[in-house]
Amino acid sequence: MDSDMSSIADQIAALKGEAVPPSLHNFVTVRCLIRGIRYHDGFAKELHNNPEQPMITRALNTRAIMSNRVPLMSQEQFPYCFWHPDVPSEETLKQLLAAYPDNALLRYQVGRACAAGGYFNLYAELCLLPDVAIAEEARDNQAGHVIYETIMKAPVRYAYMDDYNRCLRSEPLAGAYLNGYTCVRSILDQKLPIGPTPYSPVIHNRVFDITEDWSLDIGGVEPHARAIDPQTVALLHSPLPADLPTVDKDLLILMAAWSGNIDRYVRLRRPSKIEGELPCIVRGIHHYPLFAKWWFTQSNTDPRIRQAVHARCIMNNDLSWLNELLPDSGLPDDSIWYPQPADEATYRELLRQRPVMLYTIARACICADYENLFTSLDIVPNMHLYRDAMTSRNKRYLKYLELKALEHGIQLDLLPLPDEEDCAGPQPYAMLKQEIHSHNSGTQCMILQREITLDHIGFRPEELATTASIVGQVLLHACIADPGIRPQPPYDSLNLKELYEAPPEDRELVGLWPPRGGYSSRGRGRGRGHRRKDGL
Repeated sequence: MDSDMSSIADQIAALKGEAVPPSLHNFVTVRCLIRGIRYHDGFAKELHNNPEQPMITRALNTRAIMSNRVPLMSQEQFPYCFWHPDVPSEETLKQLLAAYPDNALLRYQVGRACAAGGYFNLYAELCLLPDVAIAEEARDNQAGHVIYETIMKAPVRYAYMDDYNRCLRSEPLAGAYLNGYTCVRSILDQKLPIGPTPYSPVIHNRVFDITEDWSLDIGGVEPHARAIDPQTVALLHSPLPADLPTVDKDLLILMAAWSGNIDRYVRLRRPSKIEGELPCIVRGIHHYPLFAKWWFTQSNTDPRIRQAVHARCIMNNDLSWLNELLPDSGLPDDSIWYPQPADEATYRELLRQRPVMLYTIARACICADYENLFTSLDIVPNMHLYRDAMTSRNKRYLKYLELKALEHGIQLDLLPLPDEEDCAGPQPYAMLKQEIHSHNSGTQCMILQREITLDHIGFRPEELATTASIVGQVLLHACIADPGIRPQPPYDSLNLKELYEAPPEDRELVGLWPPRGGYSSRGRGRGRGHRRKDGL
């Protein structure tokens, strides 16, 4: 614990530009140091040309350029982003171009800096292709509006700068639109936190890292905890414009996958999957056969996605994908019955071809109520079957398992729990399982949030037994007919169930959270509450 606290102290000192950490073997500490260098001129100069950490040298060179000095740099020492947190002067950019005239990427980097600084004359002198990354940067900065308008008027726009890989594409892509592929300055201003446990899958899979510092800061906020801006929410129920506005499109990606919308998903997705995308894809595949078909046609598909596609094929009564070349690892091991069970004959044929699917087919029989097929399996009970039988309306399954348990000397309530998916990693079926639970238990989403975050699409295993599908909160917030009934500050949420069950004369403060002034959640209270336009 002491070493952890010492490491955090070193990271904070590095962030503030106060001290170079004694060790540079921790990747988080190195990013904190880079952040400190970029924000504090003169800090850690002694590490320049460190052969073990070229990114530190790039950070020092970045700081020099932003402080209007042109450093001597090898190709490996060239930074990608030198327009945040500060923008170099126009004269410095000219000197930089003169010092490195053969660097093709540099010309576009200077164009990007012009967009951030509003240097239209220098931008015009560069004679660049009208690049959408520069356009998005210019739109994000008030000083760059002339550059933005110039690019937008071009008959053909190009995607040449690649912020995902910090380079130019091998060939510029003609006919490009503004599609949120650019890490503009306002995104860089959104900081990630450091803390006692700095490991975070979000950090390790950063969508953009053009500054190589992970945007770390002492007062940072995890992306999934940030409120989604209303403009992004509105795009959930609106056609996407040809040119996307400057929004964090992660919510749009997740909901496109969740709803199986091929056009929106293909347009919006990023080169690598974001947090929560895999379970949304699996959910979309299970609900939308055409989305599953599209994934089936894709090459190099994640094996977990391929399993979900095969599950959807089974539910479509299609076993044409099943052949002797497919290993058992490619078979679905979960939910080949939700949201739509296959015909009983399909399950029989699947069992004939792949007996290893016995227990998965047995679960499908319980959920689809194929009693004859189930009893013919002569199966030994396990916890999955026991749980499914407990929730089935046909209690003969439970009686059958009880008799089988007695026959085999098994105590059903002491059966080992099924192996749960690793909560630290991607859980492809987590969202679908939660939805199935909500469906079976009749749990409905009744919580109207003032704001939504990506947490409302995420999955927390401990909530499985008590909550409705979390996506329901996103849908309720986005689709509410009258947005005026959303709770207003200082309230975070409104419990519609409590509201509807209260007498009309007592509804002014009912269901609002957090409560104020000590009032009861089921009656009138002290202080002013949130008055709803509809008089509820």
